[in-house]
Amino acid sequence: MLNRLKNLFPQRGSGVAIELGSERINIAQLQKKGAVLTLKQLCFAEVPEGIFEEGRIINPQELGELIRTTLADNKIKATHVSTSVPMRESVIRLIPLPAELNDREVRDLILNHEAALYLPYPREEVDIDYQKLDLVTDDDGLDKVQVMLAATRKEVTDSYIETFQYAGLSVKVLEISSFAVLRTIKEQLRQFAPQEAVVLIDIEFDCT
Repeated sequence: MLNRLKNLFPQRGSGVAIELGSERINIAQLQKKGAVLTLKQLCFAEVPEGIFEEGRIINPQELGELIRTTLADNKIKATHVSTSVPMRESVIRLIPLPAELNDREVRDLILNHEAALYLPYPREEVDIDYQKLDLVTDDDGLDKVQVMLAATRKEVTDSYIETFQYAGLSVKVLEISSFAVLRTIKEQLRQFAPQEAVVLIDIEFDCT
Protein backbone atom coordinates (compact mmCIF):
# COMPACT_ATOMS: atom_id res chain seq x y z
CA MET A 1 0.00 0.00 0.00
CA LEU A 2 2.99 2.30 0.25
CA ASN A 3 2.63 5.15 -2.25
CA ARG A 4 -1.00 4.09 -2.80
CA LEU A 5 -2.29 5.43 0.51
CA LYS A 6 -3.12 9.10 0.82
CA ASN A 7 -4.57 11.31 3.53
CA LEU A 8 -8.32 11.57 3.76
CA PHE A 9 -9.68 14.43 1.62
CA PRO A 10 -6.21 14.96 0.11
CA GLN A 11 -7.07 17.22 -2.78
CA ARG A 12 -9.74 19.33 -4.38
CA GLY A 13 -12.23 17.76 -6.70
CA SER A 14 -15.31 15.63 -6.48
CA GLY A 15 -14.75 12.60 -4.30
CA VAL A 16 -16.89 9.80 -2.94
CA ALA A 17 -16.49 7.09 -0.30
CA ILE A 18 -17.42 3.54 -1.27
CA GLU A 19 -17.52 0.41 0.87
CA LEU A 20 -17.36 -2.82 -1.10
CA GLY A 21 -19.07 -5.88 0.35
CA SER A 22 -20.05 -9.26 -0.97
CA GLU A 23 -23.74 -8.50 -0.38
CA ARG A 24 -23.91 -4.82 -1.30
CA ILE A 25 -21.92 -1.67 -1.93
CA ASN A 26 -22.44 1.47 0.15
CA ILE A 27 -21.74 4.88 -1.35
CA ALA A 28 -21.46 8.15 0.60
CA GLN A 29 -20.53 11.64 -0.52
CA LEU A 30 -19.65 14.38 1.94
CA GLN A 31 -19.90 18.11 1.50
CA LYS A 32 -17.62 20.50 3.33
CA LYS A 33 -18.81 23.95 4.37
CA GLY A 34 -16.13 25.76 6.29
CA ALA A 35 -14.94 23.34 8.95
CA VAL A 36 -18.16 21.32 8.96
CA LEU A 37 -18.73 18.12 7.00
CA THR A 38 -22.26 17.10 6.10
CA LEU A 39 -23.63 14.05 4.32
CA LYS A 40 -24.61 15.05 0.79
CA GLN A 41 -25.52 11.65 -0.66
CA LEU A 42 -25.98 8.13 0.68
CA CYS A 43 -27.03 5.14 -1.40
CA PHE A 44 -26.38 1.44 -1.86
CA ALA A 45 -26.73 -1.32 -4.43
CA GLU A 46 -27.14 -5.07 -4.05
CA VAL A 47 -24.22 -7.12 -5.39
CA PRO A 48 -25.20 -10.03 -7.68
CA GLU A 49 -23.64 -13.47 -7.34
CA GLY A 50 -20.40 -14.24 -9.13
CA ILE A 51 -18.60 -11.00 -8.24
CA PHE A 52 -17.18 -12.09 -4.88
CA GLU A 53 -15.87 -15.46 -3.82
CA GLU A 54 -15.03 -16.12 -0.16
CA GLY A 55 -15.07 -12.37 0.45
CA ARG A 56 -12.66 -11.51 -2.37
CA ILE A 57 -13.38 -9.70 -5.62
CA ILE A 58 -13.16 -12.10 -8.58
CA ASN A 59 -14.95 -9.98 -11.19
CA PRO A 60 -13.62 -6.39 -10.97
CA GLN A 61 -15.14 -5.39 -14.31
CA GLU A 62 -18.72 -6.27 -13.37
CA LEU A 63 -18.33 -4.71 -9.94
CA GLY A 64 -16.89 -1.56 -11.51
CA GLU A 65 -19.83 -1.32 -13.88
CA LEU A 66 -22.22 -1.73 -10.94
CA ILE A 67 -20.53 1.18 -9.18
CA ARG A 68 -20.63 3.32 -12.33
CA THR A 69 -24.34 2.60 -12.84
CA THR A 70 -25.20 3.28 -9.19
CA LEU A 71 -23.41 6.61 -9.26
CA ALA A 72 -25.21 7.61 -12.45
CA ASP A 73 -28.63 6.49 -11.18
CA ASN A 74 -28.19 8.62 -8.06
CA LYS A 75 -26.73 11.57 -10.00
CA ILE A 76 -23.47 11.42 -8.07
CA LYS A 77 -20.54 12.93 -9.91
CA ALA A 78 -17.10 11.93 -8.70
CA THR A 79 -13.57 11.63 -10.02
CA HIS A 80 -11.85 9.91 -7.10
CA VAL A 81 -12.78 7.50 -4.33
CA SER A 82 -11.91 6.74 -0.71
CA THR A 83 -12.26 3.08 0.18
CA SER A 84 -10.91 0.39 2.48
CA VAL A 85 -9.98 -3.28 2.50
CA PRO A 86 -11.38 -5.57 5.21
CA MET A 87 -9.36 -6.17 8.34
CA ARG A 88 -9.22 -9.90 7.56
CA GLU A 89 -7.18 -9.15 4.42
CA SER A 90 -4.55 -7.20 6.34
CA VAL A 91 -1.59 -7.76 8.62
CA ILE A 92 -1.00 -5.22 11.38
CA ARG A 93 2.00 -5.31 13.68
CA LEU A 94 3.57 -3.00 16.27
CA ILE A 95 7.35 -2.85 15.89
CA PRO A 96 9.62 -1.18 18.48
CA LEU A 97 12.65 0.57 16.99
CA PRO A 98 15.47 2.64 18.54
CA ALA A 99 14.18 6.16 19.22
CA GLU A 100 17.32 7.83 17.83
CA LEU A 101 16.62 6.69 14.24
CA ASN A 102 15.67 9.46 11.82
CA ASP A 103 12.76 9.16 9.39
CA ARG A 104 14.92 7.88 6.53
CA GLU A 105 16.49 5.21 8.72
CA VAL A 106 13.08 4.10 10.02
CA ARG A 107 11.78 3.80 6.49
CA ASP A 108 14.77 1.75 5.34
CA LEU A 109 14.65 -0.53 8.38
CA ILE A 110 10.90 -1.16 8.12
CA LEU A 111 10.72 -1.74 4.38
CA ASN A 112 13.96 -3.60 3.81
CA HIS A 113 14.46 -5.56 7.03
CA GLU A 114 11.72 -5.64 9.67
CA ALA A 115 8.75 -6.19 7.35
CA ALA A 116 10.05 -9.58 6.20
CA LEU A 117 10.25 -10.74 9.83
CA TYR A 118 6.63 -9.90 10.63
CA LEU A 119 4.79 -10.84 7.43
CA PRO A 120 3.39 -14.31 6.67
CA TYR A 121 3.93 -13.68 2.93
CA PRO A 122 7.02 -12.93 0.85
CA ARG A 123 7.86 -9.20 0.96
CA GLU A 124 7.43 -8.82 -2.82
CA GLU A 125 3.82 -10.03 -2.62
CA VAL A 126 2.52 -7.28 -0.31
CA ASP A 127 1.84 -3.57 -0.28
CA ILE A 128 3.13 -1.97 2.91
CA ASP A 129 2.62 1.22 4.81
CA TYR A 130 3.73 2.28 8.28
CA GLN A 131 3.20 5.04 10.84
CA LYS A 132 5.39 6.16 13.71
CA LEU A 133 3.47 6.28 17.00
CA ASP A 134 4.52 7.02 20.58
CA LEU A 135 7.85 6.87 22.34
CA VAL A 136 8.07 4.14 24.98
CA THR A 137 10.71 2.87 27.41
CA ASP A 138 11.37 -0.86 27.30
CA ASP A 139 12.17 -3.19 30.21
CA ASP A 140 15.88 -2.41 29.85
CA GLY A 141 15.29 1.34 30.18
CA LEU A 142 15.93 2.04 26.49
CA ASP A 143 13.84 4.56 24.59
CA LYS A 144 11.99 3.05 21.64
CA VAL A 145 9.56 4.39 19.08
CA GLN A 146 6.54 2.24 18.30
CA VAL A 147 5.96 1.84 14.56
CA MET A 148 2.69 0.43 13.25
CA LEU A 149 3.15 -1.74 10.18
CA ALA A 150 0.15 -2.39 7.91
CA ALA A 151 0.30 -4.71 4.93
CA THR A 152 -2.10 -6.21 2.40
CA ARG A 153 -1.37 -8.71 -0.35
CA LYS A 154 -0.91 -7.00 -3.71
CA GLU A 155 -3.53 -9.20 -5.35
CA VAL A 156 -6.12 -7.75 -2.95
CA THR A 157 -4.95 -4.17 -3.40
CA ASP A 158 -4.86 -4.58 -7.17
CA SER A 159 -8.41 -5.98 -7.27
CA TYR A 160 -9.72 -2.84 -5.57
CA ILE A 161 -7.76 -0.49 -7.82
CA GLU A 162 -8.85 -2.39 -10.93
CA THR A 163 -12.50 -2.33 -9.83
CA PHE A 164 -12.52 1.45 -9.50
CA GLN A 165 -10.70 1.88 -12.78
CA TYR A 166 -13.63 0.12 -14.45
CA ALA A 167 -15.91 2.48 -12.52
CA GLY A 168 -14.04 5.51 -13.90
CA LEU A 169 -12.66 6.52 -10.50
CA SER A 170 -9.10 6.99 -9.30
CA VAL A 171 -8.30 5.66 -5.83
CA LYS A 172 -7.04 8.41 -3.55
CA VAL A 173 -7.54 6.69 -0.19
CA LEU A 174 -7.10 2.97 0.31
CA GLU A 175 -6.81 1.87 3.90
CA ILE A 176 -7.85 -0.80 6.37
CA SER A 177 -11.50 -0.66 7.39
CA SER A 178 -10.88 -0.82 11.14
CA PHE A 179 -8.62 2.24 10.94
CA ALA A 180 -11.37 4.15 9.15
CA VAL A 181 -13.86 3.26 11.90
CA LEU A 182 -11.45 4.37 14.63
CA ARG A 183 -10.76 7.70 12.92
CA THR A 184 -14.49 8.32 12.57
CA ILE A 185 -15.09 8.00 16.32
CA LYS A 186 -11.77 9.35 17.59
CA GLU A 187 -13.39 12.38 19.24
CA GLN A 188 -15.71 10.11 21.24
CA LEU A 189 -12.76 7.96 22.29
CA ARG A 190 -11.00 11.01 23.72
CA GLN A 191 -13.73 11.19 26.38
CA PHE A 192 -12.17 8.17 28.06
CA ALA A 193 -9.13 8.30 30.32
CA PRO A 194 -5.91 6.61 29.09
CA GLN A 195 -6.23 3.84 31.68
CA GLU A 196 -9.78 2.95 30.61
CA ALA A 197 -10.45 0.10 28.18
CA VAL A 198 -12.86 0.64 25.30
CA VAL A 199 -14.35 -2.22 23.30
CA LEU A 200 -15.44 -1.49 19.72
CA ILE A 201 -17.55 -4.03 17.82
CA ASP A 202 -18.08 -3.61 14.08
CA ILE A 203 -20.96 -5.94 13.16
CA GLU A 204 -21.10 -6.79 9.46
CA PHE A 205 -22.73 -9.45 7.32
CA ASP A 206 -19.63 -11.48 6.55
CA CYS A 207 -17.30 -10.58 9.40
CA THR A 208 -17.37 -9.06 12.88
